[in-house]
Amino acid sequence: MAKTQDAGKRPHPGALHFMDRFRNFPCPLLNLQPTPMHHRNERSLDLVTLLGDDETKILTADNYGHTVLFDAASYSVVHFPKLNCSKGYDAMAVSINRAAPQEPDCLYVLNLRTHPTTSNHCFEVLSYGGFCERIPIWRFLPPPPFTTTTQTTITSYTVVGGDTIYVSSKLCGTHAFDTMVPPRGTKDDQQVPWMPPAIPVSYQDEYS
Repeated sequence: MAKTQDAGKRPHPGALHFMDRFRNFPCPLLNLQPTPMHHRNERSLDLVTLLGDDETKILTADNYGHTVLFDAASYSVVHFPKLNCSKGYDAMAVSINRAAPQEPDCLYVLNLRTHPTTSNHCFEVLSYGGFCERIPIWRFLPPPPFTTTTQTTITSYTVVGGDTIYVSSKLCGTHAFDTMVPPRGTKDDQQVPWMPPAIPVSYQDEYS
């Protein structure tokens, strides 16, 4: 009986049959190409992230530090300022949105594979506000304290309370960065927004 019913059904014409009905597609507004594998002297994407809470704005950065913003709402591409230094493949990208309208929102980017020789260039922030009001600026931030003496990999990160970034490494424990404390002062007397380890290394190693 089942064979008789199947035999009476008309065969599906397939997707190509329906595609023939749409011969005159509009010209594409954006052409996306897959990023190549990460090799020496070959451009690849280090990070792709939403810019803040706005799900229509996507920021990308390649391994040369070039940044580009794609606005899906207006179908436009905006060339952003270049990073001061590339942050490596799969870098951390965390957006902090300020409640006060006069304060700029910020995107924090951190190299997850740290080394003492490059620690001074591993952490940057992009300050931006209304795109018609402020010119986005990348600037260096004080690196996590352990990066100046230890080569390690940051394995996880998160935002707590809307303004504090926590980064964790199995070798160095968990440290917190308070984005509300701007680094300032002299080299010997500087207000550094990094707080001491939030979780002892021995505790983290035991339960990680």
